[in-house]
Amino acid sequence: MIRLLIFAIPLFFIYLFINEYLKQKKAAEENWNNQWEEKKKNFQKEKEIVAKEKEILKLKQKLKEGEQLKKPNSSDFSNN
Repeated sequence: MIRLLIFAIPLFFIYLFINEYLKQKKAAEENWNNQWEEKKKNFQKEKEIVAKEKEILKLKQKLKEGEQLKKPNSSDFSNN
């Protein structure tokens, strides 16, 4: 009986340790996968934002060019 307890108690603790280790490992993998998915989403959003910013800059440039064409040049009046 004592021999059984001598072997059973350490085996029980080893089982608990391994079980907890596997739980922690699974949780860490899930956490890493969630973080990776979040980073991919953020990267896609950042790419979209950069593309939209470029488009906005192009539109601003077109607007500036349009305003410059509408304004009369002061050099036309100085030739009188």
